[in-house]
Amino acid sequence: MKNLLKFTFVLFVIGGMSNTAFGQLITETADVNVTAEVAVAITLTPTNIALGTIISDLPSVIDANSNDGATEANLGNTNNAGSLVITGTAGQSVNVNYNGTAVLSRVGGTGAGGDLADFTVVVKEESTNTDYVSDTPLVLTGGTRTLTVGGSLDAVLAANAGTFNTTTAGGVAITFVVNYL
Repeated sequence: MKNLLKFTFVLFVIGGMSNTAFGQLITETADVNVTAEVAVAITLTPTNIALGTIISDLPSVIDANSNDGATEANLGNTNNAGSLVITGTAGQSVNVNYNGTAVLSRVGGTGAGGDLADFTVVVKEESTNTDYVSDTPLVLTGGTRTLTVGGSLDAVLAANAGTFNTTTAGGVAITFVVNYL
């Protein structure tokens, strides 16, 4: 019993010393702060391009806007240039990316060969009437900027006459991707 008491005492002393030794560990703390700038969600409002009823075997050209300076050619009575209205946080810069060529496909066609026609895209910044090049920063002055869209359609052979659009199989629309910088 005496040995057990001595052994317990020794364990108690060693345990107390170890708590004292480990209790002297140095602890450091640090905070990681979080900040965020919250911007208004970007809204895109597109207007489609309409060339109207055009004549086969001739290319078509539609101005991006009335100040474009391009010579319009081979357009139907019901035609209009397209546009993209970009709305977001006033004064913020955005990047606008778009494909430079759309592909029109003939309704009821094969989705290949003569059933396809390329539309080369021209984009203008409306307020300055300057060419807007894809992937160029654009400031949302007043929270809104408008890009106008026109271009030229390759001639479609008479043998392939019909209704063409970008939504039929094989067609490729003009896709705009806009994000804050």
